[in-house]
Amino acid sequence: MKKLLFVFLNRFFPSVTANMITQIMASPRVRPLKDFEEEVLEKAHKERVPYQQFEVQQYSWGNPSHPKVLMIHGWEGRAGNFGALVAILLQKGYHVIAYDAPAHGKSSRGKLSMFQVLSFVSEMIGTHQPEILISHSFGSVCAAFSLADHPDLMIRQWYMVTTPNNFKDRINDMALKFGLTKST
Repeated sequence: MKKLLFVFLNRFFPSVTANMITQIMASPRVRPLKDFEEEVLEKAHKERVPYQQFEVQQYSWGNPSHPKVLMIHGWEGRAGNFGALVAILLQKGYHVIAYDAPAHGKSSRGKLSMFQVLSFVSEMIGTHQPEILISHSFGSVCAAFSLADHPDLMIRQWYMVTTPNNFKDRINDMALKFGLTKST
């Protein structure tokens, strides 16, 4: 039904349709975590961190004096998506830090642009200055741009998982999902 509405609006009101799609994209869905992911988050030290109009959920594990690993999830992801890695990293002696990005996971909800997430990631990289980055999907895009903001930061290792190489793919996916034309 929703797709039919967008097809109709797209045909007669492309700019209105584009604004509606932008609003949908600015509201990331929160997907449920697996039980083991929830268990890992329960063991974390939790803190709420203010960022712009959001309260962001931060998680950390291990000794804060140990070398830091910062994990950055993708769009519509959350910190728990890295749950399987936490025990391994702790065993290797790291202090592990992850966030539910603004409007994601257990962080406060609200409209969000991808540029705000990029800015948030840049701030967290600057704050924590990790030795290791682990990023997924759009989180890897944010990390790449954020590292340009911190040219003096020495990242020892960076693991990027399923990183998109072209934002046009996301636009094309949304256009297909809602039956949009190029004009919209």
